Amino acid sequence: MGDIATPVQPIKGAMVAEYPEPSNHGTLQLSEKMPEFKGGVDALFQFVTDYFKPKKIIEKGSIYVRFVVNEDGKITSPEIINIPENLYYLKDEILKMVQKMPNWVSGENEGQKVKVYYTIPVRFE
Repeated sequence: MGDIATPVQPIKGAMVAEYPEPSNHGTLQLSEKMPEFKGGVDALFQFVTDYFKPKKIIEKGSIYVRFVVNEDGKITSPEIINIPENLYYLKDEILKMVQKMPNWVSGENEGQKVKVYYTIPVRFE
């Protein structure tokens, strides 16, 4: 039996000097202060682990899910952006998990709260 799911640690990279314009819906791809799961990455790991703990998942792979973190930290518009065929049966479960997430700390640009897309990979090993 495989291990339970864990999100992949975000990779810290170089700072970007300019931020992209909002999409048609006013949602940014990147912000000066990116949204954050309350409690940080460790708390996000724990949330995902606890959600999938009772499920018996033996396949391996990563599912990437994107959602919007609104100005109030509420999660909306979850969508699967990459899923291997062997994990396709988990699509609905991943979306349910995202919908059950508590509010996040919202992203900010120039001190103003903004809507930001956020993508997390969930890895099954």
